[in-house]
Amino acid sequence: MVKSTLSDKKILIVDDEDTIRFLLAEMLQQLGYRTSEAANKTEAVQMVKASTFDLIFIDMVYANADYNGFDIINIIQGLQPNSQIIILTAKPSMHSAIQALRCRIFDYLEKPIDLEILSAVTSAAFAKPTKRAERTVVAQENNSTSPAVTLTNRESDILKMLVKGFSYSEIGQHLDCKTSTIQWHIKNIYRKLGVTSKSEAVYEALCTNLIDIN
Repeated sequence: MVKSTLSDKKILIVDDEDTIRFLLAEMLQQLGYRTSEAANKTEAVQMVKASTFDLIFIDMVYANADYNGFDIINIIQGLQPNSQIIILTAKPSMHSAIQALRCRIFDYLEKPIDLEILSAVTSAAFAKPTKRAERTVVAQENNSTSPAVTLTNRESDILKMLVKGFSYSEIGQHLDCKTSTIQWHIKNIYRKLGVTSKSEAVYEALCTNLIDIN
């Protein structure tokens, strides 16, 4: 998995925990990416003003601060609207997932971060964007009430829990499956929906009424 040469992509990590920043930077460097770090909103804004970043990881919660990750995201998107953003969170939820979609966030990662998942999400962030917006417009114009995608019962259950903010391990415990099995199902869900990230899957599920989350 380790790359022999450094990528020309520049990544910024914004997190107030020194250990998290160090570990994430080390993992990304192991994957061949160039990284910079910021511990708070002030440092993040200064770095974004000084340099352009292709991808920015932003933590949601900052100790003893009067701001959160979305406040930082709003500023950064005004300065660098073309940068992809991935949220870091220890407690994902449906509310944060929906807010992330409204802010045009590419995806969100749950702490502790898995190297394989980090590699897949980072690669997807640098890949050609999907045409999810075009598919949604077409679906609305056709006034279609039944999605073209067909999920198995297990895939529907997993997608519901993704929308509600469950982690892979929590889904596995709830469904009595190994985490690796859940990841396999999620890859199939992504393939069927034509998406590459969790946030896009949530977006499709909510916009097309693919699942009932009540």
